[in-house]
Amino acid sequence: MSDEHLVTIQLCTSKPDVRLKLSVLDNEEEVASSEGKGHAVLPVFIFLPNSSEVDATAQSTSQLCKKSRSIAVAFAFLSH
Repeated sequence: MSDEHLVTIQLCTSKPDVRLKLSVLDNEEEVASSEGKGHAVLPVFIFLPNSSEVDATAQSTSQLCKKSRSIAVAFAFLSH
């Protein structure tokens, strides 16, 4: 990603009584989360650009690997 992205993330299930958790992970560290029953919403989240894409020509490959980010959106069903 080379630009910032302002997003809303929503997860709905077909079964309204299921408890779930929606998370945004940055290098496996939770940076935002929301829990809900039947649905979960993160109303506003800004995904920042990868630092490796900002000035890739001035850095070596090994430095790029250290600075690249791993962003993931995950969800889990919670027990009652």
